Amino acid sequence: MLQFAENEFYLCELQPDGASRRDIYKIVEQQLGRKPDDYLELPCPPELLYLWNVFIKLSGSRQRDGMGGMSSISYLEMLAYDQLMQFGLTPQDVDMIKLLDDTYLVSARKPVRAI
Repeated sequence: MLQFAENEFYLCELQPDGASRRDIYKIVEQQLGRKPDDYLELPCPPELLYLWNVFIKLSGSRQRDGMGGMSSISYLEMLAYDQLMQFGLTPQDVDMIKLLDDTYLVSARKPVRAI
C-alpha cells in the first residue's frame, strides 16, 4: 500500500508550470505513442482501496497549520469522519491512514523536481 501511495504522491506532484507529473507523462506518451520508460503507475491493492478513499477524503479537508503548511490528519478528525459516515474503522485502519498521511506530508514537503 505504501509503495502505491508514494507513487501516487509522486505522480500528482505539481511541476513549475502547474501540470502534474502524471499529466506530463500522458503528453509524452501521446507524443511517443508509448509510455515513457521511467513512467510507472502502480495499482492500488483492491482489498485496501477503501482505506485509500478514506485517506483521500480526509486529506482533502485537512487543516493548515499557523505557518501556511499542512497539518497532519488528527485522530479526532478520523473519529468524526468515521462516526459521520458510519464506516467502522478498525485500529489497524487508523494506523494505516496515519502512515499514509505521514508519507504524504514527507512527499509534499520535498522541493519540486522537474521531470
